[in-house]
Amino acid sequence: VQLRYTWAISDDVTIIKSGDEFGKLEVVNATQKKLILNNNDNFSLDPKSTKHIIGKIDFKIADSDELRFYPFIAINSFPPPPLAAWPGIAKWNLYENYTLALIAIDAKSSPRQAWLQLSKDDYVIEDLVVRTGDTYWYNGTQHEIFSAKIEVVFKGTTTDLVRLTDVYQYSETNGSLLINNNTHSFTHGSPDRQDWEIYENYNFSLVDIDARVTPRQAWLQLSKNNVTVMDSVVVSGDCFSYRPNTTIFRACVGDIFQGMNNAGSKLVTLEDVYQYSEINGSVLINNATYLFMPEEAAPLETAELEENYTLSLIDIDARATPREAWLQISNGTYKSNAIVHDGERYTDGALEIVIGSVFYGKKSTNLVQFSSVRQYSANGTLILNQSMLLADQYPNGEIWALHENYALNPREIDAHVYPRQVWFTLLKNGTPVYDTVMRSKQVYTYYNGSMKVFTAKIDSVFAGATTDMVQLREIKQYSELDGGEFADLPAWYPVHLTYGYDIAAKQINWRTIALQLSKNNRIIDEGIFSDTFMLEDSDNQITVSGSLNSHNITQYYNDMEVLNLTNVTLKAGYSKKTLTISPRSLKISITSPIHRLQRNPITFASSVIGGTPPYSYNWTSTINNHIGSTDTFSRNLLDGSHTITARVTDSKGVTVTDSIVISSYNKLRGDVNSDTQITSADAAIVLQIAVGSSLCDSKTLAVADVSEDGKVTSLDALMILQ
Repeated sequence: VQLRYTWAISDDVTIIKSGDEFGKLEVVNATQKKLILNNNDNFSLDPKSTKHIIGKIDFKIADSDELRFYPFIAINSFPPPPLAAWPGIAKWNLYENYTLALIAIDAKSSPRQAWLQLSKDDYVIEDLVVRTGDTYWYNGTQHEIFSAKIEVVFKGTTTDLVRLTDVYQYSETNGSLLINNNTHSFTHGSPDRQDWEIYENYNFSLVDIDARVTPRQAWLQLSKNNVTVMDSVVVSGDCFSYRPNTTIFRACVGDIFQGMNNAGSKLVTLEDVYQYSEINGSVLINNATYLFMPEEAAPLETAELEENYTLSLIDIDARATPREAWLQISNGTYKSNAIVHDGERYTDGALEIVIGSVFYGKKSTNLVQFSSVRQYSANGTLILNQSMLLADQYPNGEIWALHENYALNPREIDAHVYPRQVWFTLLKNGTPVYDTVMRSKQVYTYYNGSMKVFTAKIDSVFAGATTDMVQLREIKQYSELDGGEFADLPAWYPVHLTYGYDIAAKQINWRTIALQLSKNNRIIDEGIFSDTFMLEDSDNQITVSGSLNSHNITQYYNDMEVLNLTNVTLKAGYSKKTLTISPRSLKISITSPIHRLQRNPITFASSVIGGTPPYSYNWTSTINNHIGSTDTFSRNLLDGSHTITARVTDSKGVTVTDSIVISSYNKLRGDVNSDTQITSADAAIVLQIAVGSSLCDSKTLAVADVSEDGKVTSLDALMILQ
C-alpha cells in the first residue's frame, strides 16, 4: 500500500500570538497567512561567525566585506536511504548506476497494476504503482532524469509482461540525453507458446493469455527466422497488423478462451487472416481463419450422434462473460472446434446446435445443456432432433421423493454466475427422465408427452460455505394416470373427514383462506373464502361446508349429514420446499418404492449424498433378509409387511441407514371376494367401496385398484366387468 500527502499532527499544539518571544525574536504579527518576528535586542553579525537565533535555527555570516548571511538548521546525521531489498522479477540497468525493476504484478486488479522500483547504487529512490496508460517521471535536483509511458501490464498463466514506451533518460551531471524514445519490455516466466508456421519463414505465435482481466488479453508475437519482428497484447476485436513498409501480415482476434480443466487449455480464434509476400506482394494467405489450441485435449464428455458423428465437450471457460464452452464435432475423419456461449445458435455442416446453458458447478462440474441438436443426412433429411446434456460428473443433492415413483434431484449449484443456476434432474423409478439448468424466479415444468406432471417456481438459490440450498414455491404434481393434482405437496396440515376425504388450508392472507378438498391425496375441489365455505365432490355426492370464523365443518353424503366437527382450526401448510445440495455428512434416502402397498416385481432405488465415494450398499428385508447390493435394483418379495433397510458405507468406513415399511400383497388384482375368480360380484363390491358404503383397507385397495391410480372408483368396477 502506497501513501502520499501524509500529515502527522501533534497532540501538543503551540498557539502563536503577537507578543510571544522565541529566543531573540518576538512575534509582532501572527495571522493565518503570515508570521512576522522581530529581534528585541541587537546582536552583531560578525564576518565568518554563527549566531544562534531560535531553537535549531542559526545565522551563518559570510567572510567578506559585503554583509551576506543566511539561516540554516544543523542536522548532525541523515538516515541512509533504504537498500533495494526486493530482488524483483525483472530488472533494467540504466545509465549512471540507475536501475528500474519490476517487483510484482497485481494479478487480481482490473485494470492491471505493476509495482516498479527505481534505485541508484542499489539504494531505493522511489517505489511506484502504475497502470496501463500511466506516464512516470522522476526529477532530480536540477532537471528530469527519467520518464516512460506504461503501454501494457499483462499477467498471463505462465508469463508476466510490462512494456514501456517513450522512454527517456537524462544525465544528472550535465543533462545530456542518454536514452532517446526507446521501448523496453519486462518479461518473466516460461511461456507455453503455440506456434503457427506461415510462409517465407514467418512464425505467428500465441505467447500467453491473461484471462483474469476485463477485457481478456492475448499476447501475440510475429517472428521471422526466430527473430521477433513485432509483438502486441490484444483484446477480442483487435487486429494485429505488421507493415514495415507495406502490409505483410494481418489477423483479427475473435474469442480468447481460458479453460478450467485441461492443462494449457488456451484458445484464440483468428479471423480475416492475410499474408502477402515481401518479395513480390502476392497473396499467400487470403481471408483465412485459424485457431490457436493445445495439440492434445481429452474430452470431458462425448455424445454419439447419427452417421458416426460425435459431439464432445472439451472444456468450459467459467471466467468469461457470458460463459463459454469449447465443443468439438467429429465425423470420424474430420474434427472441427467451436467456442460457444449461452443462447448461441451454432451450425457446422450437418449439425445445428442451440446452446441452452453453460454451467460450472461448485463441485467443479462441467456441463453444457443443448436446447436443440439437429442433424441432417447428406441428402438433407433430418435424422436427429432432440435436446441434450453433456456433463463430466453427476453429483447428487437431497433427493425429494414425489408421487408415482418420481423424485427430484437438485444435483449442483453454479455459484460463479449471476443469477445463480441450479441443475435439476427429475427421476422416475430411479432413472433420469428430465435434466435442465434453471435460474432463480424461473419455473421448472416437466411434461410426459402432452401431460403436465410436475411444476415448481425456483424461489431462491443459495450457495453457502459448506451447504447449498434451493427453495421451491408454487409446487404442483399431477398424476400420469388421470391428470389429477396431488394434494400433499410439499407439506400440509389436513383435517381428516370420513370416507377418506381431507380438507386443508393451502394459503392464508389477512382476509382470505384457500381451502382444498381431497381424497386419497387427490384434489377434488378448491376455493378461496373469507368465512363461510362449501366444497363438493359431485361425482360421489359429497359436500363439505362450514364457517372459518365459527370453526365448524359439516360433511354431507347425498344431502345427509355424516360428520359434524366443532372447534376446528385450519392451519396453513408450508408454501415452499427447501432442498439442500451439498450437506457435509453422509446420508442415504430410499427414493423407491414410495407407496406402502406394493406388488411384485418391486423397484428399489436410493440416493446418497455427502461422505466420501465410492459407496457400498446392503439392502435387507425383515422377511426376505438380504435383497440387494446396489443403489438400484428390482426383485420379488414374499407376501407380508416388510421393513426395508438400505445401508450405505463410504470409503472412510462411515455407515448410515434409511428404512421404510411396505406391504407386499400379490393376490390377483380384481379378485376382491377372494374366490380366485374375477366376476360381477367383485365389481359390485368395488362400486360399494367407490361410493363410500364399504370400508377399504390397504390390502383391499391393492386388489380393488385395478386401474392402479391409487384409489377405488367406478372405473375399477367397469374394468372388472370388461
